[in-house]
Amino acid sequence: MRKFNTLRARKFGRIVRTACWICAICWLLGGCVSDPCAHGHEYGDWTTYDSTCAVQGTRERGCVRCGHRETEQLALSAHDYRITTHAPTCEDAGYAEYVCIVCGDSRIDDCTDALGHDDRLYIESPSCLDAGLRYFRCERCDRIAGAETLAPEGHRFERGACATCGALQTPQLQLRACADGYEVYGLSDAVTDTVYIPDIYKGLPVVAIADRAFERATFSDAVLPTTLKRIGAYAFARCARLQSIVIPARVTTIGPCALLECSGLTDVQVPFIGSSADAQDGFLAYLFGASDLVDIKDSIFPSRLTRVTVSGDSASSAYIGKNAFYGLKCESVRLGVGIAEVRQGAFSACEIDEIRITDASLVCEDHIVNTPYQPIFVCTFDPNNGAWGEKWNFNLLLGAEVFVRIELSRALRLISAFWSVRLL
Repeated sequence: MRKFNTLRARKFGRIVRTACWICAICWLLGGCVSDPCAHGHEYGDWTTYDSTCAVQGTRERGCVRCGHRETEQLALSAHDYRITTHAPTCEDAGYAEYVCIVCGDSRIDDCTDALGHDDRLYIESPSCLDAGLRYFRCERCDRIAGAETLAPEGHRFERGACATCGALQTPQLQLRACADGYEVYGLSDAVTDTVYIPDIYKGLPVVAIADRAFERATFSDAVLPTTLKRIGAYAFARCARLQSIVIPARVTTIGPCALLECSGLTDVQVPFIGSSADAQDGFLAYLFGASDLVDIKDSIFPSRLTRVTVSGDSASSAYIGKNAFYGLKCESVRLGVGIAEVRQGAFSACEIDEIRITDASLVCEDHIVNTPYQPIFVCTFDPNNGAWGEKWNFNLLLGAEVFVRIELSRALRLISAFWSVRLL
């Protein structure tokens, strides 16, 4: 049986505490023969294996004499979260997402409500040919909602062109630039109804129709621009289906044969007679192919022609010269407000049923009607007007009896102002 005390022994100058008398002897001999650590281990330093959030760590140490190992479990460490913040959107709530970069553990936190849409009304206006769109768009997420298609407005044609987009009412028209605007020089394809020539094209006036621009065209009517100044030779020649034409008051020159062989014409309006507004001896047959009076034959004027109007220009005075209507056969000739004077022989060799006068200030020379055919003079004003009566001397109008028909609401109150004049 061992007895324990506190005997101290010295070995190599070192004092140690022994467990017993026998162990003191063992120590002197270098240790117990049977168990070197029978009286306690002599441990070295701890070796630590760190914990993670998924796996517990440990620490261990060993006895330097016998190799015995002592192990201790360490507590799990905290998660190492990576935080991803998701801002709220119009339709989705916002939140923070926590994901551990070690073990993958995740959780959702810090939630906020969805913002809702911030809609604003947008309207893409329709054009003449393309549809428009009416819709709501969110200012945050660009979501489109409540889309509604707006029908195309269609062209709004005024004076030959669309007032909205400038498109030509007659798209087959061919135009080219000239010194003072644009000139029409032809058609790219056949037109069978009406040709509309615009006043303005690409911001500039349409001022001219080139020589032979519409020769042999198949349209039935032509609406010319008010800005027109010049009409070239043979411009409408041989347009057999053309039924009527009104040449605007601003036109200053018309080329020869402009209406040559327009056999379907029934109604013609010109601002002057002849080639230009300044001409004093022009004649209507010039437009239909005659170069002088000798060329005027029965067939030169269209057989269907029923009315000729000379409108004149209110900005200047126009004259109806000698032989102006030479050889004309039609139902009616109308003299507009812009006509200042009708000269002797203006209606020579004519067969005209009616001559309509609209301006009481019109001056008429003697012998304007040199034909046995009996025209009827129709006045749209009161012939009792003294000034008018002084300028017209029906006694000097050659031909048979001349009549005046009064077209006024006061017709029944009027009486004849001149002898040899009968009211119809």
